[in-house]
Amino acid sequence: MALSKPADAANLIIHIMRKDWKLLWPLALLVTAIQILLGWLSFRWGYFGEDFVARTLFPALSAAWNLGIAALVVATVHQDPIPGISQDWLIRPVRRRDLLCAKVLFVIATISVPMLVVDLINARAAGFTLSQALGPATVKEIYILLTLVVPLLALASVTENWPQIVLGAAILVVLFALCLIGASFAIGPGRCPTCGTGLRWIQSLLEHGAVLVGALLILGLQYFHRQTSWARGLIAGGLILFALVQLPWNLAFAIQQRLSAAPGDATAVAIAFDPTAEKAVIAPSRPASVMGAAVAAHALLRGNTDDIAEFLRRRALSDAARVTFALPLRITGVPDGAELQVDRSEYRLLGPGDRILYDAANGGERAGLDIASGAGTSHQMIEVPVALYRQWAQRPVRVEITYSLTLLRATGTYAMAATAGYLDSRELGRCASRLNSDTTKINVRCRQVGLGPTCVAATLEGPTGRRNPETQDCTPDYRPFAVLGAVPLSIFGVDVPVRDNTGLVEYPVPSAQIPESRLLLSPYSVRDHFMRTLMTPALMLAEWQAQLR
Repeated sequence: MALSKPADAANLIIHIMRKDWKLLWPLALLVTAIQILLGWLSFRWGYFGEDFVARTLFPALSAAWNLGIAALVVATVHQDPIPGISQDWLIRPVRRRDLLCAKVLFVIATISVPMLVVDLINARAAGFTLSQALGPATVKEIYILLTLVVPLLALASVTENWPQIVLGAAILVVLFALCLIGASFAIGPGRCPTCGTGLRWIQSLLEHGAVLVGALLILGLQYFHRQTSWARGLIAGGLILFALVQLPWNLAFAIQQRLSAAPGDATAVAIAFDPTAEKAVIAPSRPASVMGAAVAAHALLRGNTDDIAEFLRRRALSDAARVTFALPLRITGVPDGAELQVDRSEYRLLGPGDRILYDAANGGERAGLDIASGAGTSHQMIEVPVALYRQWAQRPVRVEITYSLTLLRATGTYAMAATAGYLDSRELGRCASRLNSDTTKINVRCRQVGLGPTCVAATLEGPTGRRNPETQDCTPDYRPFAVLGAVPLSIFGVDVPVRDNTGLVEYPVPSAQIPESRLLLSPYSVRDHFMRTLMTPALMLAEWQAQLR
């Protein structure tokens, strides 16, 4: 007779969970023990990673933590596997809804809850209060539950045993790598428009959301209909879409613009071509390394499919050389205490009749815009194929450039001792400073529970009030929430140069005054996301070819 009363269903769920605990408690305790060890190693790591044991063991234990979670989730599902006809739960009065609920509650009780407790203890040991740590730690556990544990439940539900899941995982990895290599080779560097930019979180969030929806569909197919073939096909199809489907840049940036904290803050910012500026003199770029077959094989083993695609592309294309030229630009209207972050540059070379001769787009560090401080001249570095340059170097062309930019503003200034200093602030968390071993830099490291600032600027101020040039460290990540891993803390910092071993650079603050000096730290927050487009008059590319120094 089927169970119908809620109390009977609850008793059955508890019975299944108790049965799984009796069989899997060693594995569950092992996962919790690994989490505790990671917290201890994080504490031993400190601010600068001085502890050799912590530096050595932390990466290995982080991998073991992920493997342990996967093993516990798979083992939980495999106690009552869905495929096949020999399972005793099929003939017992067990509702499939109750079985699924028991499995989900078991992994929450053995993974999420202990992890939350350990994370709160770790944050407390790092000096944060429980009220500061509870929110970010809870978000972290929910995110791991939805983006890791639930998909693992779905994958485990389509297999009966460990050999099947190992074989299935190997097939999925190979299929995923082939899809990425094919997409990278066919599309090139533009395969992932948001990669390497602060907008990557939108693509990741959509990917995780799609994976979660697919996992819920698979769990529904398996636990309520036992359609293993359909579920496996859904996994394969979803994996292909996961590898190939990318969010277009304009759509991603439009979403990011809607999330701007202060829309319109960048209204006065303008970018214009400055033909009166001197020709650019740039440092020679590092020669591109030639990737051999052996290196490509190692890249494949590491999962670096973009390197493999580049290897194949260089083998296939005989003329991949580029010529660099620099366009001088004048940037005006940036408010005091604000900085610009270049998210993406899209440029087009236009011939007679505005015919497009060449177009390209680069994001993040490859955007090519070198923003000068103050009223100096900025430069946009542009690369074009040698063949195109030879054809159009002495003929008039115009260049159209569209920028996707972000305006950041300093939210305050905090002072701490330059050496052996300590700072406790709401925005930066807990920070420490030290002079490195060769006395050339001051290392500043901060630990924050949850989300850290997008940019941190540091200035060394001597006892006489003289200041060294400002140093910045920016992480192009605009996500509104922190994605944390094995420990509940985000770690960031900046290295401030104070002495040049070559003697070519002399800083205003002498080395002898460093012990009496202080650091001024300024966190920056994102205010506005905006776009600007400029069009040059007709020009000769040869006149603006970058001169190497």
